[in-house]
Amino acid sequence: RYAKGLLNCNEALRLSPNLVRAYLYRGSLKYSLRLYNHAIADLSKALQIDPSCSHAYYNRALCHIRQNNISHAAKDFAIVLSLA
Repeated sequence: RYAKGLLNCNEALRLSPNLVRAYLYRGSLKYSLRLYNHAIADLSKALQIDPSCSHAYYNRALCHIRQNNISHAAKDFAIVLSLA
């Protein structure tokens, strides 16, 4: 099911390249598949489009934790708190 979700996100991005929600979902799916670097790239792209997307910061922080990059995770969590 993750593969189908990724394909759906890819199609949505093909049709609308600046769709924040598609990058957010695709990043979350890649996180579930343990593709943390790819997830971070998608979540960062979502943040380039919409810097106020707290879900993207939160999910990116989770990826950083999985990679044992606590300083980056703490920075993203702090941004989530400031947006809340």
